[in-house]
Amino acid sequence: MGLTCNPPKPGDESYEKFSKEVTSIKDSYRKKVKMTTEVLNSMENVKCNEVAGAMYAFPRITLPKKAIEAAKALEKTGIYMIPGHVFDMAGSGNNFYYRITIRPSEETFASMFEPLRTFHQEFMAQFKDTN
Repeated sequence: MGLTCNPPKPGDESYEKFSKEVTSIKDSYRKKVKMTTEVLNSMENVKCNEVAGAMYAFPRITLPKKAIEAAKALEKTGIYMIPGHVFDMAGSGNNFYYRITIRPSEETFASMFEPLRTFHQEFMAQFKDTN
């Protein structure tokens, strides 16, 4: 907690290392924000604003009517998503929100999107409205 409240200042012995670490962390989060936004927005019926000032994305998913009753947690993927209503983002009609974190390391972060994308494509194909 001391470093958060009283970080090293220019001229301090640890300032250069501290500054490099902070820059590295911020750069990593910028990459993950960009990846999150691009991947989620590439998925059918998903819209996500860029993450800003937090470590969470809140994508909106528009579900086909047939899918609303059948929708379940993404148990097949091993990815846990928190429904948006927990954060006063309940959606309406067949629009729903969920929260997804950008905290995992870059090494594991990219790999979490492929099972999510695969599940989403299969789910949307299975429950697509036919009108």
